[in-house]
Amino acid sequence: MSNSAAALARSLSARFNDLVAFEATQTIQAGPIEATAHVRFRKPDRAIVEYSTYRNPIAEADEMLGGDVEFSSDDLTAMTLTYDGVHTWHASARSDARLKRVGRTLYEPLPGYDALGELGFLADLTRDFLIRDAGGTVELGRPAHALGLKPKRARQSHLLKAVSYPFDRAVVDVDDESLFPVRVRFQPPSRSPLGSVLGRDGWIAVRYTDVRLGVPDVDAFVPALAKDVPLFEETFPAFSNLAAELPVPLRLDALLTRGFEPLDPCSLVVDGPRQRGYATVLLARRGLDEATGDAFLTVRIGNYVSRHMARRRAIISERGEELPLGEHTGRFLDRSVLWDGNRPAPPPAPFPLELSWEQDGIFTILTAEGLTKTELALLAAELASR
Repeated sequence: MSNSAAALARSLSARFNDLVAFEATQTIQAGPIEATAHVRFRKPDRAIVEYSTYRNPIAEADEMLGGDVEFSSDDLTAMTLTYDGVHTWHASARSDARLKRVGRTLYEPLPGYDALGELGFLADLTRDFLIRDAGGTVELGRPAHALGLKPKRARQSHLLKAVSYPFDRAVVDVDDESLFPVRVRFQPPSRSPLGSVLGRDGWIAVRYTDVRLGVPDVDAFVPALAKDVPLFEETFPAFSNLAAELPVPLRLDALLTRGFEPLDPCSLVVDGPRQRGYATVLLARRGLDEATGDAFLTVRIGNYVSRHMARRRAIISERGEELPLGEHTGRFLDRSVLWDGNRPAPPPAPFPLELSWEQDGIFTILTAEGLTKTELALLAAELASR
């Protein structure tokens, strides 16, 4: 480590440790993955994120396979996500409703990495990394200096804490005047999900532009909610408590008597004052032998249709087929029909089967793995008859 590189690294760490807040336009690129967002960050971990672009082929493939992506790219670019250190508040320009969730859910574009507003690695550069002088450079017309980083150890273990470094090498471009890291590039391990996408020589780049230091203040992370705005709150009750908290009848006895067992916890999203909401329940039935195999069933039910449920219902309606459920009628979809010939070969596991119907203002969607179309239809018919 040269004296100049060590001195710059120490100055950069000191600058970060003194920094309370910043806002910037952040661009993240990793091969086919690309996202741009206006990010506002305040220590220790508050963040406000507004995406302007979001492209993630990995998520798109997951959506095609199982429909499990909660928000599409179009959804995310219409949203403001506010993490106050405890909850994440979702606000969308396409809906008056707001969603409050426990924890940080900012829909990071890089699988396995929290990259949005994340500069915590700067806290003690000389302790954690081998540092080299990578020379002068120019970023957006401003002089900068580049530092090469390599973890001293892939994993550090301390009392009650362990830290791993999920990259092989990195380069940080530091603005000469502000000492802000305007660009960070790194190589993920080849065995990681991103490494397999990018290949051996693939790099991830994180760039910051239009940087303002010292803002926003703490009040920016307190959502302003009018009294007439519907607020849905997410909780994770045990299945045994779900029926008492869901604002619609939950009658899944037909599944339980056929050997399915609920896997706790469940997900429940409810607007309490208006008694609207929906729940997601995952159930499993263990196979008696290799011939029968395990079966998994996800039940989504409620008197309110989320963006995720609406997208599933639309795809099932457009690409599926009508299926009688006793006195009722549902729509059935084998998701393999969504896999077009321009995509890579699908995985060997069977695609999920889905069946949806509406009954007395209650919307139900079943997603099954390890069941046949006939078995799924019989289960749905029993549920719809109750």
